[in-house]
Amino acid sequence: MFFGQLSAMESLRDLITILKAHKSKSYHLGFGKSITRSNLSKAHENRNFKIFEEFADHLIKVAQNKSDNNDF
Repeated sequence: MFFGQLSAMESLRDLITILKAHKSKSYHLGFGKSITRSNLSKAHENRNFKIFEEFADHLIKVAQNKSDNNDF
């Protein structure tokens, strides 16, 4: 989901298309043998949104530390 968000995917279908293009790497990413839109949707329904919020806060802090100006 992070990849989809950071790469400006507009739908789960877009994300699945990209993941299928890298099918040989899906095992190493922990996806198992097949990735479907319905499985991804079900997993997303049960996931606590706080993990995304905390990760976004972390990325913002990293970006702020790398920024030369304080207008961020």
